[in-house]
Amino acid sequence: MGIADQVREKLRTGRLPAGKPEKLYGGHGDGLLCSACDQPILRAQIQYEFDVPDEGTFRFHVGCLALWEGELMKWGWLRRPSRE
Repeated sequence: MGIADQVREKLRTGRLPAGKPEKLYGGHGDGLLCSACDQPILRAQIQYEFDVPDEGTFRFHVGCLALWEGELMKWGWLRRPSRE
């Protein structure tokens, strides 16, 4: 199963949040697992992280975050930014 398939399955089953948080933090990875692909985010990689009340902390590789956001848009759960 590819990463995009994993993201879809985790969204379908509620293991990934169905919306973006107001605040998203970035920094170096700390070896913890990516919430999308279940692989470690290494120190040499960028990690994006956010908390969802009552659900926990979610961490993503840059590419995994983009896949998750893309799926949210595809499912209509996230709007594309306006170009005004």
